[in-house]
Amino acid sequence: MKWYAFFVKTGKEGTVCKYLNQILSFHTNINFNLLVPKRELIEYKSGIKTLVYKPLFPGYILIHTESMLSIYELIHIGWWHSDLFAFLRIEGCFQEIHSEEMLPINSLINREGIIDTSIVFLEKDKVLITDGALIHYKGVIKKINKRKGRAKISLMFLNRNIEIDISIKCLKKINEQEVKNTIVF
Repeated sequence: MKWYAFFVKTGKEGTVCKYLNQILSFHTNINFNLLVPKRELIEYKSGIKTLVYKPLFPGYILIHTESMLSIYELIHIGWWHSDLFAFLRIEGCFQEIHSEEMLPINSLINREGIIDTSIVFLEKDKVLITDGALIHYKGVIKKINKRKGRAKISLMFLNRNIEIDISIKCLKKINEQEVKNTIVF
């Protein structure tokens, strides 16, 4: 099975994904898996912290299948959705997302397709990831913003290098002197 992508209206990824799932589920001879990878982020509005889920690749739905031509024929002939813009193609063929590009994405997401918050210890210029999605990440963390709780990482997607923000919870190692000063018996 190979990975492909649909280009959809930004903000409608979930709606179109549900629609495609309903249409394709009726055809038992088509083996497929739809994915809208999302990332967990903490946003601040009017001083209030809110946990939000944003698409990793806004405007795209990923599909894992062997029968892309059958899916195209089924949707294009009679089941087109107004928020579905196109099947990604290159030189007239469906554009395959290479397994090297999907490997880091699959290692970051959980079973629900969400990149959850990672726990990070910061000590001077060293970063130690102890839990969360980034624990399996093999790439480079470009930048860490402690105040916003985000790490900027780099991913390849459709032959382009894309930098995205991932939610982190920054912890600082406490030295022995600080512990002795704060604990009173």
